[in-house]
Order: sequence, then structure tokens, then C-alpha cells
Amino acid sequence: MSDVRSYTLDQVREAIRRGDTEYVQRAIDSGFDPDTQDLNRCTPLIFAAEHQNPVIVRLLLTHGADASHKESNGYDASGVAAWHGEYRMGGYTDESKEIQAILKAHIESRHS
Repeated sequence: MSDVRSYTLDQVREAIRRGDTEYVQRAIDSGFDPDTQDLNRCTPLIFAAEHQNPVIVRLLLTHGADASHKESNGYDASGVAAWHGEYRMGGYTDESKEIQAILKAHIESRHS
């Protein structure tokens, strides 16, 4: 039996905050758009970058999330990953570096 549940952006963001990859996958499988935006134009990809979760970043990219999308302050997911990674540790976290590399490779592969 398929999951016909409707997932909201708030529910997906909470799952990202918890690091619940399976929940995010179920939401996408049920038709949740990975480019859904909140009032500040923040997408799940940007939120996953903010929460330093490279696994969910990869998952969202695999399902078509727009890596070049910018939120209302003009930051894309890579910029958000950098800022939050440095802010939390006084230097870039390993997760921040990994997310930036994932996003860079994704964008470069789209332009080749």
C-alpha cells in the first residue's frame, strides 16, 4: 500500500532539523516538492545546509532540488552551509565543507 499522506514544509523542516532522512524520503516519495519555499524563500535544501546535514543535501539534490536558488537575503545553500558551519565552530565544520563540495560538484555537473 502506498503512502498518500500529505507532507507540509514545516513537517519536512522539522525532519531535517532532527536528521530524519527516512521521513524526508517518504515526503518526496509522496509528492512533496523539494523546492517548496517558505516566506523567506528558504527551501528544504537551504534548511538542510543550515543544519549541516550532507546526507539530506544529497537526497534533495538527487530529487531535483535547485542548488542555485537563493533565499530572501541572497544566499544559496552553499553560502548558508559556509556561514552556519563557520558560525558554529569558529572555523568550517567537516559537514559544512562536505556540503559545499557536494553543491559545487552538482552545479559543475549541470554546466558540463
